Amino acid sequence: MPLIMVGGQAKDAGKTTLVCNIIAAFPQFRWMAVKFAGHSHLPQNSRLLVRTRDYSIWQQSSSGSESDTARYSSAGAARALLVQVRDGKMREACLAIHQELSSVEAVLIESAGAMKFFSPDLCLLVVASTQTEFKDSARELLDDVDGVVWREAGRDAPREFLRLAQSKPSYRSMRDGLDPALAAAVASLLEGVH
Repeated sequence: MPLIMVGGQAKDAGKTTLVCNIIAAFPQFRWMAVKFAGHSHLPQNSRLLVRTRDYSIWQQSSSGSESDTARYSSAGAARALLVQVRDGKMREACLAIHQELSSVEAVLIESAGAMKFFSPDLCLLVVASTQTEFKDSARELLDDVDGVVWREAGRDAPREFLRLAQSKPSYRSMRDGLDPALAAAVASLLEGVH
């Protein structure tokens, strides 16, 4: 089953929008979309699937809220999961998600930190070059990403971004829909599934 991972250089870079746009662009697939979060809260309209000392897994039961997983459901995901992870316990949480992968045709995971525990078929990094924050988990991905999705690209971008743009395929972030080149890359990946 195809696995696409989406990481972001910073909070609010546009990761969830990209995940939703991919789901909406390919509605013929039974997607499972997973968000990893380092903070704990009680998610709305969600059912607790697993709780351990190290992580909890919640399944979105309706699209009636503005949470990221509700947005996944609204976009058409067959399953939308939120994984809340304690610091240093990402490996354990990722192993638990591996158990959930059997009931879907394609998987989208929103997390830079979980990347090293999966073998994605396509790894995308969302960059908003106007933001100065650059998370360590995103910085560690720079050599492994298959493409960069630019929310804003500008001459003031840090050198790391400019180097990345020269060495990896680049796509435009869009509020609704996918850059045609990215849509073609995802379609090629999904080709053998149906």
